[in-house]
Amino acid sequence: MKKSIIFILIAAFTSSILMSCEKENVKSAQQSLSIYSFDNIDLITQEISIFHADYMTYFLNRIYPNIERLDSISYDVIRESIGNMILDYPFRSCPTSDTLCYLAISNMSLSLYYNIIEFSQSAYDFNHLKEIESVKEAITTLNVDMLSDFFVSIDRIVPSFIENSKSFDEFKYIYLEYIQQNLLMMKNVEMKDEYFYAKLFSEVYLSSINYLSSYLYGQDKGPRWEKFKGMLKEAWEITRPIVAADAGGAVVGAMVGVTSGPGIVVSGMASACGSSAGYCLQELINAN
Repeated sequence: MKKSIIFILIAAFTSSILMSCEKENVKSAQQSLSIYSFDNIDLITQEISIFHADYMTYFLNRIYPNIERLDSISYDVIRESIGNMILDYPFRSCPTSDTLCYLAISNMSLSLYYNIIEFSQSAYDFNHLKEIESVKEAITTLNVDMLSDFFVSIDRIVPSFIENSKSFDEFKYIYLEYIQQNLLMMKNVEMKDEYFYAKLFSEVYLSSINYLSSYLYGQDKGPRWEKFKGMLKEAWEITRPIVAADAGGAVVGAMVGVTSGPGIVVSGMASACGSSAGYCLQELINAN
């Protein structure tokens, strides 16, 4: 029987045995990224992006049609659906558990969602996050100017990559080459945290373009990509804010997870999905 996030809420508070068993898992997830190799980070961020695309495909086809507006009630529906999918998903690289999932979903408040949207629409200005208690501690340890510059550079160059590629696969190749070259400066022990956030952002950004172009312009990659390119200006005006919310949500969620319990991986994953679903919901409802 599929687990329900409601069960997690009850179990996490009432079962001292469960909490005892999960204690080491929570502690492990909160450890510094120094415990991961760069190869591990690459695998984890790729898996988060795959999960994110799978969830958003499910959300757009199964949940979005049944929601009329974004409010606290509909956001609870989104949170529960994310939690259920995390619990049932066959992860290979991402460290997850029932308790970590509960903590991550608990941190996904509607107010945090609006903070993420403000961050993603402000050229990724980390000053917009300094008032968030669960984020400001993480920010003080990072080179946020470097991260902002990296995020903005992706926003600016992606339209030309799309325009100059004949297929999504070609775009993906060009995009990943660019990302790999620009991550080299962060690929050292002293900047492993920055590397993680930059890699997470870039992976979720790519997966967002993939699922959105598919949803908006058809499942077949050939014609779908030509339609996307043919309406690039209009299409990018629609997709870029959603893509930014997706990738920005992953980064902010991961930062929340470092200081508030669930850990950098599960929290980043859940928050990416929450900000994606919320912003997609707002934009698609407004468009109709």
